[in-house]
Amino acid sequence: MQSILVVSKSKIKREEYVKNLCNKLSISAFDITKIESETTIGIEDVRNIQKNLLLKPATGKSKAIIFNNADSLTLQAQNSLLKILEEPPDHTVIILQVSSKQQTLPTILSRCKIFELKNKPSEISDNELTQYLDILLSLLSYNIGLRLKLAQDISKTKDASFAWIETMILVIRIKMFELISENPSSPLLSQYLNILLSLSKAYKILSSTNTNPRFTLEHFLLNLSY
Repeated sequence: MQSILVVSKSKIKREEYVKNLCNKLSISAFDITKIESETTIGIEDVRNIQKNLLLKPATGKSKAIIFNNADSLTLQAQNSLLKILEEPPDHTVIILQVSSKQQTLPTILSRCKIFELKNKPSEISDNELTQYLDILLSLLSYNIGLRLKLAQDISKTKDASFAWIETMILVIRIKMFELISENPSSPLLSQYLNILLSLSKAYKILSSTNTNPRFTLEHFLLNLSY
């Protein structure tokens, strides 16, 4: 069938797009194989997929092989994928999900139909806004041990780290806009701005480097203050 690359910083957006795509292609959940790893996806994982390609769909006419975090494909694994991506079986669609194209080989990009998902304004309920803001502000009273534990909990994958930082950036921005409208001289504005700058710095580091997400979040949380 076809090889597809879905690009978005948001894991939720990528997965929603892929889910809708599979539904559109009438691919059953029984005919979907997902590959993901908290560390790296290596050449052995790709070889296992090559064996899977020989199998026909279980229930429908088509099946999908989905790499949920293709950013973590090793160089050797990417090279091993080239032939598969160039000539996938007629009954199989191969989908790679990445947060950016920077770590993907140009030869892979040239073999895939690329869908770059545009960022849309996020929506968040008033209750969620209050809850997230309470969580963020409560971090200020956490001791070092609790901050390190939180960094460990939210950095199990790079996508999870991105999602947490994205949410907190959104929350701070919303509260800042509210304050500017209601009380532009509020001292909270500068405090929120400091937190926002720290979050943005952490996000930039995660986006542009191979730094361990846990180390990045630990640095943010340990230095978090008004």
